[in-house]
Amino acid sequence: MEERAQILIVDDDLDLLETYAIVLSDKYNVETAKDGAEAIKKSLERHFDVALIDLVLPDMSGVQLLKKLKSGTPKLRKIVITGHATIDNAIGALNLGADAFIIKPIAPEALLKIICDQLIGQQREIRLIQQKVDEYAKTKSYEEKGNMFVDVFNNVDFGVEVWAQKEINSEDFRLVFSNPAVERITGMSQQEKIGKRVDEVYSMHPMQNFPKLLISVMDSKKIKRVPIYCTLHDSQKRNLLMGIVPLRGRFIAIILEDLNRSPLNQK
Repeated sequence: MEERAQILIVDDDLDLLETYAIVLSDKYNVETAKDGAEAIKKSLERHFDVALIDLVLPDMSGVQLLKKLKSGTPKLRKIVITGHATIDNAIGALNLGADAFIIKPIAPEALLKIICDQLIGQQREIRLIQQKVDEYAKTKSYEEKGNMFVDVFNNVDFGVEVWAQKEINSEDFRLVFSNPAVERITGMSQQEKIGKRVDEVYSMHPMQNFPKLLISVMDSKKIKRVPIYCTLHDSQKRNLLMGIVPLRGRFIAIILEDLNRSPLNQK
């Protein structure tokens, strides 16, 4: 079963908010927000694939919200919706990061098509990145590739780990690289994890066989996001969102996002 995309709808018109949610909830997981502050809070708590943003909100403009929503990985696709369309509004929104601009009222079929188009574009971007990494890996020496990846990963603000599979189809994945952002997110240093098996560091919600999941993702060659947790020295569990990115060969890159303030932590 394919993972359902996560959609955030931001509009202060509660009737429209409910209508959009009903239209989209059959195909997607939908969250709503009635103003910019609530939208920002929800974007910090979980990852969204697409955000529908009303241009006029009670606490800020939709254009301002474009810059404040957390994007995450893969990149959040942002669609501005307005009942007052002007060329200036459209150009301003697109220049500030909107991926599409639509006018209210919008027919359900048209809304679904725009969402679908944005999700296709998102997947196209992911495949392009993977292709560029593969092409680079084919043309550079081992030392050049290693230095490039270390430089890039050490300077991003999201966590990146690379795990090596001991042999093909083996459930034994060992950590070979961890960037500084991982320590900030998880509270665990690279030194205490390097060389460990993945199931010694992370578990899933609910408890499942994590190594088997990794093998299935590598076989599918598709990125998958899963909620997991790690346990710190004080026995505190740190909730994370892990994006599993299969690469050529026997390596996978894992991108982590802090979910400690997410619903996973709420009782």
